[in-house]
Amino acid sequence: MIEGGKYVIVSTRDDLLITQEITRLIASEKPSSQIFIACPSPNIAGAQLWVNEIKNGSGDESPTANIQVVPFDPHGDRTACRRASDELIKALGDDVINALLMNWQGCIPGRFGVVLEESGMLEMAQVKILSQIYLIEGLIEKKMMFDSSRVIVSGSEAARGIPPMFSAPTLGESLDSYRSILNGTGLDLTNGPNIYSNVQGILSLYIASLARKHPNIHFGVLSPGFTQDSLNKNIQIEETAQEFKFEDLVQYGIAQGYKIAATNFFQAIMGSSEWNYPSGVLVGAAKGTSGDLCDQASLEDGKYLSDHRNQDLAFEALHSFA
Repeated sequence: MIEGGKYVIVSTRDDLLITQEITRLIASEKPSSQIFIACPSPNIAGAQLWVNEIKNGSGDESPTANIQVVPFDPHGDRTACRRASDELIKALGDDVINALLMNWQGCIPGRFGVVLEESGMLEMAQVKILSQIYLIEGLIEKKMMFDSSRVIVSGSEAARGIPPMFSAPTLGESLDSYRSILNGTGLDLTNGPNIYSNVQGILSLYIASLARKHPNIHFGVLSPGFTQDSLNKNIQIEETAQEFKFEDLVQYGIAQGYKIAATNFFQAIMGSSEWNYPSGVLVGAAKGTSGDLCDQASLEDGKYLSDHRNQDLAFEALHSFA
């Protein structure tokens, strides 16, 4: 086991500010740790730039953590998806992992309703969830997780619905209904926000089921909220032709700075006292997409997330595609 711990952060892109800030926090808190940043191959060079900045630091406070950038390319068919996970697991070496953070976004603008011919799955479901199944369960199978390991996955309050932006998921009560979400036949493929909320719901239920199957590992789903990573440019409000900057969204309570989200993720992967949630729950804003956090199953529209049958239906439906 590595003295300072071994941490793996899987990131959709190289420019996610939350990923960068979490890396800085770990390097500062655990200077003798080993940190792996896994991202798609086209983003390797960009990630290496900010990793070098963290490594170089300034003066005596320069972190000594060993930070490596490695590829993770789970796009294409299921064979490519599984191969990407296998290659990443091999690149991580034999030492057990203290924490895995999946800052892996599945929202693909303009492609919400695309169904992949090879798998028959919605592209967003395959990219968002199937890649995580292969990686997380592969690490468990290879015994690279130990009794105090932690797995934290980026999720969303959309799993319970955020009116008027996202309607509540409509998952149904049977295995067929869950499969119909994953293959798109049970959804309006022109309604991107509804597809997103249903996929997020199934992701959260899957993690909850996994937590019950592996009680020795701490699992969690955490929403970063609406941050700069959600929107890297100004919003154009067509009805009024009025342009809102990110700072305005923070002022109105719609968004929060990426450092707040990064701190929440850091506390979750470290198991600090501020993270006092049981394994397997979805944690997000008690109201809207920013502000105080809570177990989303404690809210009326999120109660379904704590139902063991729902959790196992999500697990079984996903594995029928995997």
